[in-house]
Amino acid sequence: MAGGEAGTGQLTSSAPAVAAAPAQRERRPRSGLQITDEKLLWFLQNEALGNDTWQMAKSASSRSKKSSDTNGSSGGPSAKSKPPRPAATTGASNGKQQQQQQQQRSQPAKADTQEVASNKRPAPAPSKPAPSRLAPSAPSVPPPPPPATYNGRPPKRLKAMLVSDMMTAATLPDSSSSESESESESDSGSEADGDEHESRAAQVAANTAWEVGLNGAGLAEGEAGLLPPGSSEAAYVKARNQVLCRWRQDVSQRLSEADALACVSRQHRPYALAAFRFLSASGHINFGVSAAQQRYLAEAPEAAGSVVVIGAGCAGLAAARQLRAAGYRVAVVEGRQRPGGRVWTERLEGQGACAVADIGGSIITGIDGNPLAVLCKQMRLPLADIRSDTPLFFSDGSPPDKDLDEEVEQLHNDILDTCTHFKGTYETTGGDTSLGASMEALWDTHKRQLAAARTGGGIPAARRLFDWHMANLEFANSASVDSLSLRHWDQDDPNEMLGAHCFLPGGNGRWVQELCRGLPIFYGSPVEEVRHCASGVEVQTGEHCFQADAVVVTVPLGVLKRGDDALRFNPPLSLRKQAAIKRLGFGSMNKVILLFPAPFWGDQLDMFGHVAEEGADRGEAFLFYSYTHISGGALLIALCSGEAAAKLEQRSAAEAAQRVMKVLRAIYERRGVEVPAPLQVLTTRWGADPMAYGSYSSMPVGTQGGPDYDCLAESVGDRVFFGGEATTRKYPATMHGAFVSGLDAAANVDATLRRAQVLSGALGSGLVAAAAEAAAAPAHPSVPVSAAEAAAAAAETDAAQQLASDLQQLFGEAQHPPDLEVGCVAAVHAPPLGAANGGAACGGSPQGAGTGAAGAAPAAQTVPAAAAAAGGAQAAAAAAPAAGGQSLLRVDLSAVKGGARRGLAERFLVVSRAVVDTLAAAVSNDARLALLEALPEYRFAERQTVQAAAAVQAVRQARRDRTQKQQAGASKGATAGKSFVIPSRKHV
Repeated sequence: MAGGEAGTGQLTSSAPAVAAAPAQRERRPRSGLQITDEKLLWFLQNEALGNDTWQMAKSASSRSKKSSDTNGSSGGPSAKSKPPRPAATTGASNGKQQQQQQQQRSQPAKADTQEVASNKRPAPAPSKPAPSRLAPSAPSVPPPPPPATYNGRPPKRLKAMLVSDMMTAATLPDSSSSESESESESDSGSEADGDEHESRAAQVAANTAWEVGLNGAGLAEGEAGLLPPGSSEAAYVKARNQVLCRWRQDVSQRLSEADALACVSRQHRPYALAAFRFLSASGHINFGVSAAQQRYLAEAPEAAGSVVVIGAGCAGLAAARQLRAAGYRVAVVEGRQRPGGRVWTERLEGQGACAVADIGGSIITGIDGNPLAVLCKQMRLPLADIRSDTPLFFSDGSPPDKDLDEEVEQLHNDILDTCTHFKGTYETTGGDTSLGASMEALWDTHKRQLAAARTGGGIPAARRLFDWHMANLEFANSASVDSLSLRHWDQDDPNEMLGAHCFLPGGNGRWVQELCRGLPIFYGSPVEEVRHCASGVEVQTGEHCFQADAVVVTVPLGVLKRGDDALRFNPPLSLRKQAAIKRLGFGSMNKVILLFPAPFWGDQLDMFGHVAEEGADRGEAFLFYSYTHISGGALLIALCSGEAAAKLEQRSAAEAAQRVMKVLRAIYERRGVEVPAPLQVLTTRWGADPMAYGSYSSMPVGTQGGPDYDCLAESVGDRVFFGGEATTRKYPATMHGAFVSGLDAAANVDATLRRAQVLSGALGSGLVAAAAEAAAAPAHPSVPVSAAEAAAAAAETDAAQQLASDLQQLFGEAQHPPDLEVGCVAAVHAPPLGAANGGAACGGSPQGAGTGAAGAAPAAQTVPAAAAAAGGAQAAAAAAPAAGGQSLLRVDLSAVKGGARRGLAERFLVVSRAVVDTLAAAVSNDARLALLEALPEYRFAERQTVQAAAAVQAVRQARRDRTQKQQAGASKGATAGKSFVIPSRKHV
């Protein structure tokens, strides 16, 4: 078979000589979405609702607090309850858990398969799942209510009432009905019917909230601190669920504030307003590609600011559209010549036949609450449920013994259950081990228990079947099981989407193209460097330099792992973030895609499996997808996982096709079915793709679990934000996870930039008010002051203010976190060094890092004016470097004494290293404050001005020395390329 490869590209093709194949064508804590109490209170009291309405809501809440708190939280999971880990073929929602879902939802079996950036869960096992020993039974009494910030999944009993598609949820009761019922009496039967209907509607709305990742019975992550003091959490949650459910009834339209207020009774409208704004800003409602949403984006103002989005994949496109809807000017910079990233649909042709195939992510996993299912519904695209029947075949084409197959699958599930029990031991001791090594040890211990092995081919046949399940695990994680962490490999299981798993006929490229509509996307523009400072960002490509208020980096984790060779950050990312990037796994899963003249395998299967002869080859073509009914042609896709995926990238397309054809002929020619030569063959090489360097993320040994995903998602300096499937601990390695991360990043950008605008506005208005007050104050009798005295006082004031600013900046530099942070104290150790100032700004030019106005004065000029005026020993001490063994200490006074502020919000002082160690060992913030108050340095902190100034200079010099090499190289290319300020949409 003749074939060719596309150089070093990720996609290669091969076709018979008679039909030539066509050309083949990226430290600060993450700023969550939060609204201050004062701001929301202003909303509730002053916008359309009026103060009377808010007071009515508060009084109504207090009258029914006990009943509201009880009923509003019933049915939620316990704080410590965790849904049992599915014991299916690979710990996914197939097999045992899928069988449970089928019984509860009365739906056909749904396969749970994993694709490139598509799904964390493995493909379904043969359709013979053993009864689950972990299947929960419906309790007779409801569990205790969840905590306010519970962020888990709904208990399975809540699914009993769920309709097959939550987007067509039951109609909520009309808001006026409850008012009329309270104003007029009705017979007891009618009241009972109304209460039952209202209770059922509230349950459906709560289920909808669970499905989209919110807490249907309490506050979700991001809602903590949203409500003013004295408000009813239960009333807010009920209103939020109703607003969410109302939009899900018709996702083709945008939900307005008026529509949201109409969802609830008058007394709950303040809560509905707050819920509407939270849901809109966080991307839970009013997102997508509907005609109404497209019109809204086209008419949205562009006054909020400017943002560059790096990457036009799922995360980048979602973030860009959400930011446009929020009123930002947006430019998307994409290194490829196409959108979609790792979601890519390609057309295959040959001898009059044609079909489309998903080269990357292909399966929409769980449509209940899935935002990708919303996109398909808005586009009126039908989804094709995946049939779960997955027969297996050995290399000689023979099927395995039925009893042996079932026993091996059950043993595999039992081994995974045992590994789950091992987690508790390692979580207690703090250790970790390889999932693969643990499973191998358990296999060696229990393989002799397989009764069917004596009659169904023996232990060797059982081992080959076990290897198929191991390949399935490697497929789910794009990594070898030997590298996976026993503690953390399935940390996202509690958050997986429920419902049917589906293919999209015509490929996922259909909704990718729709997401691009109306967005300015610069294709063929790989980003070389991201520069950021307090005033904004610069994104450098080969041809342009984009300047904006913020940047959203959505490049794959594989690109970040390459460091400066693929994408530079100036200043560099913090060591903490770099460590998380290094710990997270990012492997490959590849495909061999074949177009045939006719579907010789029939139309009864969506999948079938191949059991390799040798364990080293277990992942090679271990699973086949049939795309015949969704692609427009006879198309088969062979999946390669684990070591086989890496080996595939070393082979030519022709060789890869020959090996797959050998497997197909062994299976079907044994049955008398002729297997024709393929018309065209495509092979993927995601590991070699310079825009990805892999398929999707995983949890290897040494990772810290979900916190590593959180660390990668944290923003840098309130200017650089991150998105992508590797930035969400809830939905990693999935297409919908990438999309949700884009919505989260956009909400994070919007909240951060608007907070900065509010703070800067408040500061400006405060200065104006102070100036006006001073001008209006009565004149005091003048006191004669000499010019020298006035100059000395002014110099002392300026020096004190500058030192305070320097200290705050020193502790706030994102690229240089404090050397120690514990409780209410943070410390920066000062070396015995004093030198000149320096540094690099956003554009690579020097910035003022010292106390001088120009920022480039030598250390001798940074002596505070008060010390210079005093002269003598004090001036000499100011010029001397900080003594070794000293530390700058910041005390957060808002974190002690129960949160009450004690005068200033923070205090800085210079102490010895021994004092720092003593404070770090204290058991509480109050104990630390008691120790501090006993220190002379703390009680007379104003005497430390000279020491603090010298210590600041020493710390800064040490930091400059550490980063001089990196910034020297970065400054050379700071002005390379054409400067490009993001224009108005009308001028793109």
